Amino acid sequence: KLEDVDEDEQLPLPVRELVLTKYDVDENVIIERIKGTEKYALKKKTISVDSLVDARYRRFKGREYEGIHFDFGGGDFKRCPEEDEIRSAILAAMDKAGIPDKGLTEDNKKQIDLFFNQFLPRGKKKRVFENIKGDIVPASTQKLERGSIRVGELERDATAFISESYQEEVDEKTKALIKHLAGNRKPDAQQTLFPFDPIGLLRTHKEYVRALTENDDRPPYIVNPSVFKTPQSTILVSHTPEKEFIFRLLEHSQYLDAWIKSPDKGFYSIDYEYWKGGKDRVRRGFNPDFFIKIDLDDYIALLKKKGAVRHLDALRDLQEKGIEIIVRVVEIKSDEDDDEATPAKAEWAKAHFEAVNQKLQDPLPGNFDRQYVGEIKQFYTFDLLRPDGYVSWFEGLKEGKI
Repeated sequence: KLEDVDEDEQLPLPVRELVLTKYDVDENVIIERIKGTEKYALKKKTISVDSLVDARYRRFKGREYEGIHFDFGGGDFKRCPEEDEIRSAILAAMDKAGIPDKGLTEDNKKQIDLFFNQFLPRGKKKRVFENIKGDIVPASTQKLERGSIRVGELERDATAFISESYQEEVDEKTKALIKHLAGNRKPDAQQTLFPFDPIGLLRTHKEYVRALTENDDRPPYIVNPSVFKTPQSTILVSHTPEKEFIFRLLEHSQYLDAWIKSPDKGFYSIDYEYWKGGKDRVRRGFNPDFFIKIDLDDYIALLKKKGAVRHLDALRDLQEKGIEIIVRVVEIKSDEDDDEATPAKAEWAKAHFEAVNQKLQDPLPGNFDRQYVGEIKQFYTFDLLRPDGYVSWFEGLKEGKI
């Protein structure tokens, strides 16, 4: 929707000085040729001052009649800036940063754009995105899209988990692939130098998980059906943090009723929004990695049996509200992840499932699919986890903490 711009937002922006960063234009790349002795000097793409001045001036000129108010550090003016004024501001910043005449990079262009854009006329209206809570719509796991990976990816970071009963569960194509892999991996053959299980997950969980071939820790991994509580015949993951999380799900299977690994798209998407670089509003969607189902009655009974009674009151409160199923929704990130969108994903997903929980307490809409009526007594939680938080999360699971 459109809203009037607040009075504070219409005030002149404070005077700012254009500040540029000097970047090395030489690419840190070495090229070796099999024959010959030619040498190459690779450089980053640079941008001329003239092209920047021309683009900035044209943009100001196109907005001249909207009323332009600028201060490039040489005084406050209410008119369209001249090309020489724009050029002087850029050259002064280059001189201060020690940037040579042909040393402006794409990163410098972004700094220049950000500086001059603040002096463009601001509109009287602003666009504001709203989340409108709609009706509950069932998302059936029976409609999950089948994932796929290339065989070569199993030789790198990708991992596949299948049940010991895979002969009855997977299709003929997958059976043929497994047979091919088993036939080409010899138990006594030396493995590649790449460590497929550097933290010893197979060794730690050897009671219920094994590699396809003895003494070869390359995936796929074969899992005892008693702990493989997923309706999916094959679980595919692309990165080590997800793989480690699945091993921990198998280890704690007695606390779980079922779980699925969600595909990257097409099953359950959550919208989120953040400010990219602190200046551009970005709206996207993401699919959480795991949906973990816990039968509340069975969960409480197991916790009582194990003497984990500290959080039982909170679980009983859910029971009194008619909740029968807890769904733990989890998004996995690496310990090194520093994507500026990650905090926004966590914030918006938590708000999303809080809204879902509220909606599930309201009367169902008349057009709700009746086949799912018996399955709506659910309560959702969301957690964004990194490997350094796995121990704490699963300890909480064992203690009944949600």
